[in-house]
Formats: sequence, structure tokens, C-alpha cells
Amino acid sequence: MVVLALLTSCAYMQTHKNVGELGAYYNGHILDKKDLRVFHDATQHQWYINAREARFKLDYPIIYDSIFQRRDNNPSYRLVRMNSNFVYHPVSESTARVLMRSDGFSQLHVLAEEINRHDAGSWTSSPHFTKSYNVSATLDGDSTCSIPANRVPIRSPFVSKILKNIDFIVIDIPGTLAYNVAIPFVAPFVFFYEFSHDKS
Repeated sequence: MVVLALLTSCAYMQTHKNVGELGAYYNGHILDKKDLRVFHDATQHQWYINAREARFKLDYPIIYDSIFQRRDNNPSYRLVRMNSNFVYHPVSESTARVLMRSDGFSQLHVLAEEINRHDAGSWTSSPHFTKSYNVSATLDGDSTCSIPANRVPIRSPFVSKILKNIDFIVIDIPGTLAYNVAIPFVAPFVFFYEFSHDKS
């Protein structure tokens, strides 16, 4: 019962999640500020932006800690490969117009959200553009944005599930116990360290 309480606490080890991702990868795309352009297909009355195809690995933080670790506890997608050729995805005319305006403003993650609202099959490598335009709008935030899509394989093989469960029992449960037992002893040093650095 104590073990279950600790595993649902504010801090726990989760190496088993990374074990579950062994051998898996995610196909997707990368938006990049320095390469971004707007394209128009006048015959189809459609606007596009460009990106590169990419492959990602999903990484979980070894320890999930919502108290002491100020960094994001969410899993992150790590780029492992990116193609040099561009592919193109439709965007709304209003988005295209904003990107072309010198007083326009957007962020790559907002563009990624619009792309994710469309079918993933909307990407094309050989569109018929009438014109292309520079992005004149201010693009705030990160210089690149990942758009992960489908996992390969969709489901983990049986062996991975076994290894994941073994890791959870052998490493994560005792590790979580040890980490939570150490918190009361470590907490004063952490708070003193953060207080002294905030003052400087």
C-alpha cells in the first residue's frame, strides 16, 4: 500500500517508459524559421507552408518530480534524422496572409497546431505552385518546431512489454521509494541552493 501511494506521489522514477520505447520511433516533420515560406496554388485556391520530413525518438525524464525539478516533466521528442527535401502542408488563407504581412505575428507551435488539425495525409512533396512568398511576419518562440506523427511500430512487441514490466519492478519501485525517503533530508539543501542563486 505504501509503495502504491509513493508511485502516485509528486515524485517517481519512470525508466520503464523509456524501456517501452526501445526500438520504436516516430515519423513526423520539422518546421524551421529560417526555411519557412508561403506557397500558393492558384488553380486549387490553396495555400501551403513548407517543412522537412523527420524521425524522432520519445524520451521520458528518468524522474518525474513536480516539486524540485522546475524543468518540464513532460516527455520530449528527440530528432534522430531529418530529410533535406521539403514537403508541403495546406494552411488557411488567413494564416498565409498573416505570415506574409510585415506587421504579422505568429509562432511555429501555432502553425503546428493548425497542421495537426488536418489529416496527416495532407502532406505533399510535389505540389503545383503558382507563386511563393517570403515570411515577413514576426515568428516568436523557438526557431524550430517538431510535429511527430505516427509511431513505428504502433504497438510495442511482447518482449518490450516484459522488459518494461521488469524494469518497473526492479528499478522504478525501489528507486521511487529511495527518492521519496531522501526528499525530507535533501529539501533544506535544495531550498538553500535555490534561495542563494535567486539572490545573486
